[in-house]
Amino acid sequence: MAKSRMALTCIAASALLLAFAAPAAAQEAEPIPIEGTVVGEHWIDETAPACDAGTAWRFSSAGAGQLSGIGEVDYFLTHCTVFDAESGGADSTYDDTTTMFTTADGDTLAVVHQFGSSEVFVDEAGEFTGFTLEGTWEAVGGTGRFTHATGNGSIDGAADIPGDIVFDVAGEVTYDAP
Repeated sequence: MAKSRMALTCIAASALLLAFAAPAAAQEAEPIPIEGTVVGEHWIDETAPACDAGTAWRFSSAGAGQLSGIGEVDYFLTHCTVFDAESGGADSTYDDTTTMFTTADGDTLAVVHQFGSSEVFVDEAGEFTGFTLEGTWEAVGGTGRFTHATGNGSIDGAADIPGDIVFDVAGEVTYDAP
């Protein structure tokens, strides 16, 4: 009887250990809110990927900032701009753009964003002096803990020409925690 009770105790203990270990592997990752600002430089980039006909600029930007839930990041993006002169730039379009955020530990998060609206500022001489952008983004993976990342949010930007560009990023992302 004592051996039988001991065997049942061992089986019960093993079952409890497995019960606590199994949910950890099967748990769905919770979305992490991200919010922050990245600041960088922007430039006309003739080395950027080919753009569709009618493109006014091949544009690149790189910089750094802090995004809650991810930490300190560097970023890099390239996209094509089709400038609509008749609307003063208000109806300009941008191709889908991939931005790579690289964390301090080297993992990268890739997000594709679409700029939905913009405004271009021109001085009295007709020279471009700045612009604003508003849009949305969707996480499409990356490397390291972001290999299977998903999520979405908003991105707003403002820049002086020449000068710095500032992007405000908000949303949430689900990724594999380290």
